[in-house]
Amino acid sequence: MALNPNIKSPNKIYQKQEIDIVEGNADAIIKLDENSTVKVPPVKKTGTVALDRKNKSSGSKSSASTDTKSKTTEQKTANTQPQPQPQPQPQPQPQPQPQPQPQPQPQPQAIELKKEQTPPASPQQKTVPPPPQKIEVQQEHNEDKKPVAVASLSGCVCKDYDIAWGKTGKFVNCEFRKKVIQICKDMWPNDVKNMANNLMACMHLETAGTFDPAQPNGSDYFGLIQFGEAVRKDLNNISVEKLTGMNAVQQLDLVKQHFTRSSRHKLMKTLTDMYLYINYPNSLINGENKPKDILYEGGTKKSPYHANPSFMKEKGEYENIFDYKTDKHGNFKKDKYGQKIPIRGFSDGKTYIWEVTEEVEKHLANGLKNKETNFSCSIKNTQKNNVSDGKIIIKIVRKWQYDDSTISVFKFTSSDQSFDGFIIEPAGPDTLESGKDKRIVEGVYSVDWHDTKKNKDLGKALRLYNDKVSKDRQILVHVGNYGKDTEGCLLPGVSKNGAMVSSSTSMVKKIHNAIGNTPVNRIQVIISSEYAK
Repeated sequence: MALNPNIKSPNKIYQKQEIDIVEGNADAIIKLDENSTVKVPPVKKTGTVALDRKNKSSGSKSSASTDTKSKTTEQKTANTQPQPQPQPQPQPQPQPQPQPQPQPQPQPQAIELKKEQTPPASPQQKTVPPPPQKIEVQQEHNEDKKPVAVASLSGCVCKDYDIAWGKTGKFVNCEFRKKVIQICKDMWPNDVKNMANNLMACMHLETAGTFDPAQPNGSDYFGLIQFGEAVRKDLNNISVEKLTGMNAVQQLDLVKQHFTRSSRHKLMKTLTDMYLYINYPNSLINGENKPKDILYEGGTKKSPYHANPSFMKEKGEYENIFDYKTDKHGNFKKDKYGQKIPIRGFSDGKTYIWEVTEEVEKHLANGLKNKETNFSCSIKNTQKNNVSDGKIIIKIVRKWQYDDSTISVFKFTSSDQSFDGFIIEPAGPDTLESGKDKRIVEGVYSVDWHDTKKNKDLGKALRLYNDKVSKDRQILVHVGNYGKDTEGCLLPGVSKNGAMVSSSTSMVKKIHNAIGNTPVNRIQVIISSEYAK
């Protein structure tokens, strides 16, 4: 498609909580009392924790009707102008955190530090777990445009995926990147990063490089993928005012909704497929997506072929002047230099799929050179995971209380990996009694495996117990999404949507796979609370 020289390349700063991490130069032991010590490994805190736009016309090879529900076409035009190169951003300098000062001592340091020469703790010796890190909670929006909390303990998912055009203008920030990744996980769980890159490339082309959710093209197309009248009608008849009044993250929900009105998103295997569905749905739906298939045909001044000079890749095609643009009175339109605006291409020209592929792949290639490098919501931890080899720690911090449930953020950490998620439990208050369908008390728990059908084909679940909560209470970690599913148990999920967690089955499987053959006596669950106000 072609870039609009009048379009300005317009960062919503992501709200976050910092994570308190103390710098250290060597492993040390903090002596808390006669029987309690805590190992403090060295940690460094390195950060807080164009285009002529679309044009409807009857000059394409099929009808200009755009109702994709009835498999008619929506013809659009793209943008052509040199793609903006992002300016390098200054890297934030790490700020050291002050050493904790529990109580005054004659010595300058408030905590007695000793090099690690103490013998292993005896079974009777009380081990005090290190205080939990503050959990960074960020906000996105779900498919109903309601707030969705996103937790980050070990880092940022957008850093992990590092998608194309991650460093672009004020609309592409951590929240936006995470949303792109999430909707691509929902639609293409086996090809997330590739399809996320493709989607970013398509939106870059469609918005003339701005990612502006209100981006117009002058021909009744607006937003991240240039929603036209027929598509807006299919999306609950959404008005232009409501569409363009959304922020970029909210509008991504409509992008997903457009892709998933049926199983059509499953037809998208390549970048070209995705762009064809956005730009001219019938080409993909009808399987006309082979390199020599014809997308547009010329013949009139307003044909989509002539409206898309960026797709003119044949020799002499772009340089040829077919005519000049005029207004409704027949007067020539002029650019800012007073020159007539040409209509490019051959009189009987055609746009082939291979030309579309060549153009959209330029947006992908340039996007891969413009990734974000300063992830403000990530935590760069230079140490090895803070667990001894072969041990697994699952830290659960309760954050939100609802009428029928409690939702926590958890972090799974082993010596070779870590990941975050959410857990839903029964509502409070905490109880030691059995059969109350209330959440268990805070504390440190051991686990074993318990045979159950609650985890479907896995056939087993982790069971929590300690000296206060017996195994007989059957506190399991199993699949489920809502408070009514808990029955006193803990239900993990990938994300939090209001008073529920989603993608529970995939998270439970992830936990089981991460545990692998680790002996259960090497697994510890720590439950605490830090309720949101």
